[in-house]
Amino acid sequence: MKGKLVFAFCLFLLMSCLAFARFGQTEMKVSSALPVHNLSTGLNYTTIQEAIDANETLDGQIILVDGGIYYENVVVNKTLSLIGANSASTIIDGNGTGDVFEISNNVTLCGFTVRNSGNELTDSGIQLDGGLNCNISENQVINNLYGISIWSSVATPTLSVVTENDIANSSIGMYLDEAYNTTITANTITNSSEKGIQLFASEYNTFFHNNLVNNSAQVFNWGESGEWPNTWDNGNSSGGNFWSNYNGTNANNDGFGDTPYNIGPYVVGNIDHYPLMGMFNSFKATPQYSVETVCNSTISDFQFNGTAIAFNATGENGTTGFCRICIPATLIDGTFVVFVNGTETGYTLLPDSNSAQSYLYFTYHHSTQQVVVAPEFPSFPILGLLFILTLLAFGLRKVNKSRICTATEGLPRGQE
Repeated sequence: MKGKLVFAFCLFLLMSCLAFARFGQTEMKVSSALPVHNLSTGLNYTTIQEAIDANETLDGQIILVDGGIYYENVVVNKTLSLIGANSASTIIDGNGTGDVFEISNNVTLCGFTVRNSGNELTDSGIQLDGGLNCNISENQVINNLYGISIWSSVATPTLSVVTENDIANSSIGMYLDEAYNTTITANTITNSSEKGIQLFASEYNTFFHNNLVNNSAQVFNWGESGEWPNTWDNGNSSGGNFWSNYNGTNANNDGFGDTPYNIGPYVVGNIDHYPLMGMFNSFKATPQYSVETVCNSTISDFQFNGTAIAFNATGENGTTGFCRICIPATLIDGTFVVFVNGTETGYTLLPDSNSAQSYLYFTYHHSTQQVVVAPEFPSFPILGLLFILTLLAFGLRKVNKSRICTATEGLPRGQE
């Protein structure tokens, strides 16, 4: 136990001091007076629409948008990847008219704040018109009539992915009209005045790891019982969605509710069999691998230094917090040790664990706790080496990180 406490102290210092340069993400710089860049042609533009409409812009190319506020209603009618430098600072404002983004097929849209659509009919922050093979990810979609809407005119697979978007303060957070085989995962939909998700004639879509919080109605589906079925979880190891109005229990301590969640009006037969007891989060530990959590705490300051995971977990004083964490074996393999505020804490290795990933479940007392999950080193020489590395790193300045869309990976040197 004494050795483990020494390890915890060394690890805490190391996590606090290392610059995380290997996996750190730096804010993109404006490379010219023209803030919109076609990375495939090297040409720069004043507006996003100008870059899309240019004769030199061809299908398959990448357009990078620097931070700033762009008052535009953007029509994407080519097969392009549109990448914002940072979703917090690259803001597309519809100025209260129409759709902010109108997208056809085979488009990637990532890393923007999308706000202030019009208020007529189905004006949306992001509207997929056809919506075949699109990837809409890591955007903040706020203050729109419809947050994200998907429209299709034929009963063919949409095959799009909508993932890791924050959708807030809409009338309807997400609307699907004749959408088929779309995967909707890891989105957070909050404070929708009418519905969090509304579906019409849409089936065989898969929803999991979404957080639906404080929506007037979480889901509404136009259809009779058994008509237009959709899937609302990803099985007993991965789980379903978080519903803020779910009042079930978690007697077996796995982070999933003991009873299914019935989706709602006109969705009889559509069931989330494994509702999450806490909100889902996915944190990028390396460019290739993420750590996923289901937790009733607010998680902040997630870090991975190549050896251990650390984060803060915050909740109401006097309450019990829990965390179900999925760790890829590529990051940490073997046995684990968990520390909460420097004290070793017991955990359960859940039976869903396998050679590819481990699922851990542990509890702690709120308010704010520093959590560290690390491999359980077997020998003191390794602890000594860690201590030396900690001392060497002690003077390093920690780099502030800003989240950049994962679609920027592989960009030319100087743009990553």
